[in-house]
Amino acid sequence: MWSSLLIVNIIYVPIFMLLWIVEITLIIVHIKDFTSSYYFFFVLCGIISLINETNINFGTRLPLFPEVNSFYGSAPWIQQGLFPMLLYAISHFFGAFHECINICTAVNRATSIIAPNSHVKIWRYGIPFACLLMVLFGAASSWHLFDSPCFFAPAKFEGRDYYLMMSDTSKHPDVSNSRNGVIVALVSPAISMTLYLTAICFLRKKWKLKIVRTEFSLLLLGCCSMMFSLPLAFQQLYFFVKGESVTEEEALMLFQMLPWLFDLRFFSPTILILITDSNMRDKFLRFLSLRQDVSSILVALPSTVTSSS
Repeated sequence: MWSSLLIVNIIYVPIFMLLWIVEITLIIVHIKDFTSSYYFFFVLCGIISLINETNINFGTRLPLFPEVNSFYGSAPWIQQGLFPMLLYAISHFFGAFHECINICTAVNRATSIIAPNSHVKIWRYGIPFACLLMVLFGAASSWHLFDSPCFFAPAKFEGRDYYLMMSDTSKHPDVSNSRNGVIVALVSPAISMTLYLTAICFLRKKWKLKIVRTEFSLLLLGCCSMMFSLPLAFQQLYFFVKGESVTEEEALMLFQMLPWLFDLRFFSPTILILITDSNMRDKFLRFLSLRQDVSSILVALPSTVTSSS
């Protein structure tokens, strides 16, 4: 018997992943209506979020449900070896990659308010540099994991079986996964929120410019998305400070909270863009109405064929 919590996860996670795919597709199809350089980072954020969510589902979420996690202990290639090593390393790479996207998005929004007349020119040349920075940022936080053995360690708590993904980084004693995670999780919000607050301070002086008023909704979108990433950063900081004094119960609570906090970070932009961006909201509503029209045509088609025959 599946738990209600597992059923909730099975329902809402695919829905939000599908919402990301729809919004990314709408931007690509209607690229002429989404001319701001912000949308490049939004699409990139969506793609990386989908990759991260896939990693989280296999590496963190499913191992916490005894109803479906038995294969983590029965399949040797899943429990240890190349699969968990790549899963763990890629998760850290794209996690840091995503945090760098947040920083680049904040810089993008800041320049749109502080230097609106130079904003387009800046990002015509700035996007390739930003992409290189993201790759380097991701590699810097995960390079040591691609040759570090990883495995799913079995754990039992209150009579229930769990599997926790662990990595043996003894080959790189000078590198700390927890320290890297905290640095990445804190640096991104610190830089991003500083840039957003600076841009907001300039709004009062620049508000008369139409281009600034147009970009404000995207500034609000980026700022709110960053704020929804803060709970995960605070949680990682809390457990890093506690260090080895973390009890088994607290460690399990950490792993149980992680999927929800990651979902908040990776899925929140899909809702926020529909709230703050009228352009996306209009395209999305048209998409829904088109779907309804197609559905009604398909429903009416069998009766039409029958009556004609």
